[in-house]
Amino acid sequence: MHVPVVLFDGFDPLDGIAPYEALHAGGLAPGGAVTVELVSAEGPREVIGDTGGPALRAEGVLDPERANVLLVPGASGRTGKPGEVPEENAVLTGAAHGADEEAPLGELTRDGDRPAWKQSIAKPVRLDVTVDGGTLRGTSKAGRLPSSKVTGERRTVPGCQA
Repeated sequence: MHVPVVLFDGFDPLDGIAPYEALHAGGLAPGGAVTVELVSAEGPREVIGDTGGPALRAEGVLDPERANVLLVPGASGRTGKPGEVPEENAVLTGAAHGADEEAPLGELTRDGDRPAWKQSIAKPVRLDVTVDGGTLRGTSKAGRLPSSKVTGERRTVPGCQA
């Protein structure tokens, strides 16, 4: 019997490691026919639990076809509706993840259930924009991501001429 323990950002570490340890021990017993591994949907990586650390290392990618049983740990801490953020003392944080890179989301805010942020880019993007006076409008596209609307206003820096 093969049991992958599916790790995800924000999982409860005890809910992941305790069954892993018990199942692993069962596989070591004479005649044990149990295999267990830590996996994630993204493949091998460090996965941070809901306590902020320590991280557990996912050894492989989730393959439901290979699994006899899927073990998905819970997540402790605050629960609520998707996208819901507590109003008191709330600090929004986030990061964009891509192939071999992570970029923090700056000035993350929300307007109702819609998030907004600033983000620096490390790789080239395609811009399709028009400039009308001091206003820039158009779209940007990075890799396989869908196009995003972009806008900008000309700023005057003291001591510099445009």
